[in-house]
Amino acid sequence: ESKERVQPASHLTSHQSPTSEDEVKQFEQGINRTNGSVVTAKFVSERKTSEIAEAMEVEMEREMTSKDTSEEPYAHSHAPTLPRADLAVDKGTGGNGIMSVDNHYGLEVGSMVEVPMADGVPRYGVIRWMGSMPQVKEKLVAGLELEVKESACSDGTFNKERYFTCPAGRGFFVLLEHCRPDSRFANSPITDVSLNAEKDFGSEPSPEIPGVTMPPKTLEDNHRGQMRGLQGHHNSCYLDATLFSMFAFTSVFDTLLHRVKKDDDLEEYDKVQSVLRNLIVNPLRVKGFVRADRLLTLRQLLDQLSSTAGLINEEKDPEEFLNSLLQQVLKADPFLHLKPRDVQEKKGEGAFLYQIITDKDESVKIAQVQTMLEQSFISADLILSEVPSCLILQMPRFGNRYKMYDMILPNLELDVTHIVENVPRECTMCGSDVAQYECKKCYQKGLLKDGPGIASYCKGCHEKVHGHRNRQDHNPKPILLPRVYGYYSDQKKTGERQITFLKQKMDLFAVVCIETSHYVAFVKCGMDENAPWCFFDSMADRKGERNGYNIPAVTPCPEALEWLSKTPEEIIAAKERGEMPEKVRRLLGDGYLCMYQNLDMTMYK
Repeated sequence: ESKERVQPASHLTSHQSPTSEDEVKQFEQGINRTNGSVVTAKFVSERKTSEIAEAMEVEMEREMTSKDTSEEPYAHSHAPTLPRADLAVDKGTGGNGIMSVDNHYGLEVGSMVEVPMADGVPRYGVIRWMGSMPQVKEKLVAGLELEVKESACSDGTFNKERYFTCPAGRGFFVLLEHCRPDSRFANSPITDVSLNAEKDFGSEPSPEIPGVTMPPKTLEDNHRGQMRGLQGHHNSCYLDATLFSMFAFTSVFDTLLHRVKKDDDLEEYDKVQSVLRNLIVNPLRVKGFVRADRLLTLRQLLDQLSSTAGLINEEKDPEEFLNSLLQQVLKADPFLHLKPRDVQEKKGEGAFLYQIITDKDESVKIAQVQTMLEQSFISADLILSEVPSCLILQMPRFGNRYKMYDMILPNLELDVTHIVENVPRECTMCGSDVAQYECKKCYQKGLLKDGPGIASYCKGCHEKVHGHRNRQDHNPKPILLPRVYGYYSDQKKTGERQITFLKQKMDLFAVVCIETSHYVAFVKCGMDENAPWCFFDSMADRKGERNGYNIPAVTPCPEALEWLSKTPEEIIAAKERGEMPEKVRRLLGDGYLCMYQNLDMTMYK
């Protein structure tokens, strides 16, 4: 039995030039460095039964011996973000010949590893990249993201070439043969987070299905039961519940699946889109099931390409996943366009979700999304510049640690008329003329508390209300309207035209919930108003222990529609009588994200 300890020289770094203090320290440790490249890597093999330690040198040959490597164009021989088939274990080729691959541990991108060092302190990290380098053409190199920052390490670059992205001081390059599985988790399945297609996730097939698919119109037999939905693995529930909500029974996000790559997109854009469409969304819609290794492929890509580390095996929140997928990797067009309510302000900013931030009303036993959303927009002086096709709302809570209200009722229908610019609304006071002014202070004082949204007035009502001496300190603001509505008031007075106000509404189609750090989803199965609902849990059950796998389940949930249709008073009364079902308790008590859609607007996106 032997334990190999690698000299600190065995890692490859491309950080900025070390300080003189670093250079002295590195020289004393035996580092031989030229132009940022490591010439040799030494390790010592210590045998427990031997009194002699054998010193062995592993030569890391330079690509150039007769000329400066800085003058030679950097060869693009390293692997792409995902290891290619030709760089897989025992199949690798690189440089000018056969690559020598010593990977008897079966390590891959995402594996948690340790590297024994000469100072006796192993370095721990996660493999973020594997491939060949011009400096080491016949050896496979691993790029690690270390747990602990080291002054000589980079942010994932080597010799000014980026191989992956991580925080500065944690990018650590080493020959793969010097890596071994993290011994701290020797008896834990958490070390096996690699993309091993042969891993046992059960016998259920999960084929690749290319092309365009439409979501099922209702909850069909092959989409419900056990081993249905997205199979969870290693803290993936944040991703499973979110993706299932977004794609299982609605097409509102389908532009993400089919947008053609643009010049400023990532090189791996097509790969990510293909994995999302062909390995996850299409099989989910057609077969009703996606195996965990398919989802691991997407998680690995996002972990590599976005700034959010730990997407492969750590607990995350849905908003972190959405930021990585939508903003950083796919570079999708924002779903929302927010701007100040002041009509003079033209600039705004895009967003993919909106977190409701509002003051708690202690008198409210069950809050409604409609009310909280309006309060949040009005208190922040924000407005949407256009009606969105989809609206993802984050409830006023912080993960599993704090929630503002014990129960939140997601409205089946959300009226966004008062939070969208350039949408005509009726006067809150008279109800018969188009509103031309709005007043935040009237709203805050509850002057017209029975009316929807912010207090809005036609010209005549505005003059009456704000002509009162008690409201001289109010600051009503004009409402931006389509030009044609500027003529409506005068025409109405002469009886020439009857004004019709069409409210802009959105339909609830999913609620993602969290309880004890585990995410699940309640999802509407179809577009009809009375379409059935289902409950999805990617880890509903488990077969086996360490070497087992999770069993996802999609089950009908008729009680969801029933209870979402009730009034707050009816829900409170039923709860006090002890008549609230367990799933309804989770739906109303554990809500984290509420997803709404406007199918009319989807046609124009």
